[in-house]
Amino acid sequence: FIEGNKFPPDLLSLLDLEENGVKAAAWVLNKIKETGVNSSVDAKAKQYGVFSSDTVKLLSPIPSPRKVFCVAENYKEHIEESDREDLKHKERGIPRIFMKPTSNTVIGPEDPILISKNATSIDSEAELAVVIGKRGKYIPAAKALEYVAGYTIFNDVSERDLTIENRTVATERDKFFAWLNGKWVDSFAPTGPYLVTSDEVGDPQNLNIALWVNGQQKQNSNTRYMIDSVVTLIEYLSKVVTLEPGDIIATGTPSGVGFPKGEKLENGDIVEIEMEKIGRITNPVKDEVAW
Repeated sequence: FIEGNKFPPDLLSLLDLEENGVKAAAWVLNKIKETGVNSSVDAKAKQYGVFSSDTVKLLSPIPSPRKVFCVAENYKEHIEESDREDLKHKERGIPRIFMKPTSNTVIGPEDPILISKNATSIDSEAELAVVIGKRGKYIPAAKALEYVAGYTIFNDVSERDLTIENRTVATERDKFFAWLNGKWVDSFAPTGPYLVTSDEVGDPQNLNIALWVNGQQKQNSNTRYMIDSVVTLIEYLSKVVTLEPGDIIATGTPSGVGFPKGEKLENGDIVEIEMEKIGRITNPVKDEVAW
């Protein structure tokens, strides 16, 4: 399945193999089952890469994705809680897409969400993330799911009121870019805990999703309420840019975010997101230590 019989060192390298990568992973898993390797104490464990879960730290499934696309206003309930007239008539089928830089935003389970010195109102957003598994462009909706490797959880952490410099005159365009810059801050894309393959997840439009802050539930919904479905998003994005293995599409958040209620994340908070069939990711919130 793979060149030189060497298993890829990371998930992005595995996804680059496309169908052969899936076959290679399945072969290793079957071999582990056949040999009965189940513990890091087992002499065979090192050979097959099996470790006890309490001896490892989980990183983001894809620590350095090539691209991270995010979808704004993709749940009607979230649009309604935002109470913005310009969003209430959003046309179905025309997604609003922005991107996050990958090298500074993506973090994994238990990694801290950092409150920067410019922060005034940090918020969290629970989202289903689609991970692309096959290169493609101009992908029709009917074939879109064939390009999905799997799914994970994504927290679209946002600075709602970012102000780097005060302007004497602020236009609506200035406000838009301030909002956009507030998505790019370090640590603002917790992702994980696992990439669950598409065959195990099944229908991505029927997954329960919930978020807690300090044990208090803030969000509780289902992906069936998306305005633009996973297949619609893939079809739309692939008309603009070539999708590549390891690309992430964060599909938007339901209602329950903190900003409309005047709530914000603070040092010491704990954010947890759980998604049906995928798992649970936990991240502490900490003040940023200056360089």
